Amino acid sequence: MSARKRRGGMTWVEVAHGDTIVEAGEDVWNWSSPAGQARFQARVKLFAEALGLQDGQKKVLELGCGTGLYTASMAARCGSLISADISPTLLDQARKRPLTGAVRFVRQDLEAIDEASLGTGFDAVFGCSVLHHLDLDRTLPALARLVKPGADLAFSEPNLLNPQVQIMFSGMAWAMKKWAVSESEMAFYPWELKSAFEKHGFEVRSLFPFDFIHPSIPRPLVGVAQRISRLIERAPGLRYFGGSLFIHARYQGGGR
Repeated sequence: MSARKRRGGMTWVEVAHGDTIVEAGEDVWNWSSPAGQARFQARVKLFAEALGLQDGQKKVLELGCGTGLYTASMAARCGSLISADISPTLLDQARKRPLTGAVRFVRQDLEAIDEASLGTGFDAVFGCSVLHHLDLDRTLPALARLVKPGADLAFSEPNLLNPQVQIMFSGMAWAMKKWAVSESEMAFYPWELKSAFEKHGFEVRSLFPFDFIHPSIPRPLVGVAQRISRLIERAPGLRYFGGSLFIHARYQGGGR
């Protein structure tokens, strides 16, 4: 385990972190470069397939919507979409995006979820790089109350087995500044993420490392990098060091 400890209950830190992200621009998330766009599209495809959004009928909840990048791509695939974030600054940016579909943005502390604000009876839940900001012992039980039995959940999170991710979350000041890492967040080891979901009654359908495409790869090499990444993602040993983890879980409990 990394020397840094996972810390929850730091709402004020995450609100301030949202202001920092807006000031830095979306480049801090590495989605704007040609390689970053390829990484983004890969995640959208994973979310849509895991959640079964092909018919566009499901009631969906997005956790940690940020500036609404994923909201904009996922909204048209949903019957309705509630997108939640703790940062009012990020939510203001998200509301400015052109959106297709029924979307409602809600400011929400995801470690103290208010069912009255978000509603219940969700068919699906997703989020990109949000769970590692949270105390899952607070968030996952609340999600179990929000979703229907059989609901699917899908998340993409940083993989602590990856060497660069290790540096990003090492607690070193220069690394935290470079990658805009807040003091309350911490990446996951694969087994750690799996254990958290199973502890709170979710069946983990799949969990795998992926994403060997670095955002700095120039446009002419993106296609080659994607092919190499797919090969590495299937290679014994090497595959475990992908930059991200994808988890697809299902809730079979009572729900509401």
